[in-house]
Amino acid sequence: AAVAHNISIPGLVFKAKLFGVPGMGFGASKIVGWIFTIIVLWVTVQAARRVPSDPEKPLVWLAILILATLRSPFLPQTYGVLPALWILTLLAATHAPTPKTLALVVLAVLALNAHWPLDWAMDPRVRTLLNVLPQATTIALATLALRRRLGPERSTLTV
Repeated sequence: AAVAHNISIPGLVFKAKLFGVPGMGFGASKIVGWIFTIIVLWVTVQAARRVPSDPEKPLVWLAILILATLRSPFLPQTYGVLPALWILTLLAATHAPTPKTLALVVLAVLALNAHWPLDWAMDPRVRTLLNVLPQATTIALATLALRRRLGPERSTLTV
């Protein structure tokens, strides 16, 4: 259950182990964690190379904090999706309140909250697959915030 609810990037190693991938242990998890650390540092440098507008600043900072949080060796879904809900709120606020925007926000909220209670019986592999959805949604929201354009004259932040 703990492996399934871990939405950190190093936690992907233990999820792979659960599916029988050989060599997936603490050593591999540390390597994946450091590779992801380098990626987060690169993303941070790329974001810092462009001066964001005032409306972009919270999105950029929150996206970097979310990516840094995903570097933790263990990040329970309960704590990992809260920053993603904040960035979803900020991203939604930059769009016109149309039915399409509302539908996308509702789908993202559902994806972030996809889980199976720990006390309900379920194959750990199925639980693990289900919990990849909030992890992928969190990463997608952080990426969208970094790549977002707030106006036609603004250049996109590169990732």
